[in-house]
Amino acid sequence: MGMEHAIKTAQQNGVAVVGISRMGHSGAISYFVQQAARAGFIGISMCQSDPMVVPFGGAEIYYGTNPLAFAAPGEGDEILTFDMATTVQAWGKVLDARSRNMSIPDTWAVDKNGAPTTDPFAVHALLPAAGPKGYGLMMMIDVLSGVLLGLPFGATG
Repeated sequence: MGMEHAIKTAQQNGVAVVGISRMGHSGAISYFVQQAARAGFIGISMCQSDPMVVPFGGAEIYYGTNPLAFAAPGEGDEILTFDMATTVQAWGKVLDARSRNMSIPDTWAVDKNGAPTTDPFAVHALLPAAGPKGYGLMMMIDVLSGVLLGLPFGATG
């Protein structure tokens, strides 16, 4: 509903910014930005998620994976789409490794002591993508999709 409203507003005004609160899990947010691209607009979407990431250089969980997605119309029916979590790897990849009983790279996550782990069952928290830059992006997504809407911030979310 939020993207439908954004598209209608953009059709009337050329641009739209919409915030949504009181919702559950958003799922893959590329779905929503692709709606904007199909309507001839560039779509940008971001959202907070449950805290499961340690800050760059930190040990306590603070932010969520705070995904970000963009989509733009391409030639014909093609859509250029980019969708990412702001962590080194998405939580779903850890769950997949668990289901396959496989190890993970030690750059993805830390255990309860804050040490890098290759054991998907020992994962306590994920790590931010691109170190401090990814952490900064994660923080600003929390501001834009949380604080701006009057929602809880960081670990209080």
